[in-house]
Amino acid sequence: DSLPNPSSAPPIPILVSPTNSSTGISNYPTLRWRRPDTTSLTYRLQISTNSCYTNLLYDESSISDTSKQIGLSYSAKYYWRVTATNDVATSSWSNTWNFTTRSAPQTDPCDPVVSSFTSLDKFTIQDANGTSQEMFVRNGGRVINLGISDFDFPPPPLKGLINVRFQSDKFIETILPNGKIKKMPVVLKNVRYPITIKWDVKQQNNTQYWLTMPGSQKKISMSEKGNTSMSNTSSEVLFIEAQAALPRPCEFYKTYIEENIPTDFALYQNYPNPYNPTTVIKYDLPQNSYVTLKIYDVLGKEVAKLADEYQEAGYKSVEFDALNLSSGIYYYRLTVSSSGQSQINTFIETKKMVLTK
Repeated sequence: DSLPNPSSAPPIPILVSPTNSSTGISNYPTLRWRRPDTTSLTYRLQISTNSCYTNLLYDESSISDTSKQIGLSYSAKYYWRVTATNDVATSSWSNTWNFTTRSAPQTDPCDPVVSSFTSLDKFTIQDANGTSQEMFVRNGGRVINLGISDFDFPPPPLKGLINVRFQSDKFIETILPNGKIKKMPVVLKNVRYPITIKWDVKQQNNTQYWLTMPGSQKKISMSEKGNTSMSNTSSEVLFIEAQAALPRPCEFYKTYIEENIPTDFALYQNYPNPYNPTTVIKYDLPQNSYVTLKIYDVLGKEVAKLADEYQEAGYKSVEFDALNLSSGIYYYRLTVSSSGQSQINTFIETKKMVLTK
């Protein structure tokens, strides 16, 4: 894979683990490589979702050790490579290896200990290039035990690469269950607009969230699963506000789940329809499933992706903001894959909607 190494540079690093093409890797893996000699001073690590490294998720050039622990998404494939630098020059890139992270574990909502990222409230910022950053929030009334002690984001990426993070530089924020409202500024740098803001809020965490759009007093309530889009803005900061009470008792949550599980898959007509510029799409999941929800124009071109993830069973709703689209007819398609009783079930349905401006 790698190019010839400059004569004055240290030897090219040798990747060690996770081994190439491995699967079922932790979503918080430690990447390791071998130092071929003693002249290397620092290393540069790149992680991407493609082998061309045009969609970088991580790029740090001042690593002094031969390993780095990184937080990643579940059920995703990643590519990584390393260079070494001495006091004269930088080596060529190592070979490119890839690995796939494990599927999200099933968690017990009644467990007071948060032992998986899937138990945390999650917020994702995705820009027009498809590059995204996940951030998490926990109710301080729940004990956290994720097997890691450092909740800091890695150093900011190199200039020109997307940089989205809580202003606190924590990728897991804590909200105390005291009823007070906490503002969590989110810094946006080097993003390509429009951006999509997604949220996945767990009922058992008993925390309310609101999103304040830059340059306006408009607040969007964020509950369960949903998303909204934001056009170009001169502001580099948006605000998520949170208010937490003590986590729900186990009995409450079990009752809530039992009353909020549909019996069949379904996709409903969006409302309102026609709409300008926002509308709500609702669908039912009788079991935990992998869900894809996309918007297409009349030519069949994908214009928006509202969901592409594993979701828990329940009654779902997503708000679609078509601010950046032209008036006309559009189609939304729900594709669901789930497994049960030794077989894979697939549900696909498409409906038409009308945007009027």
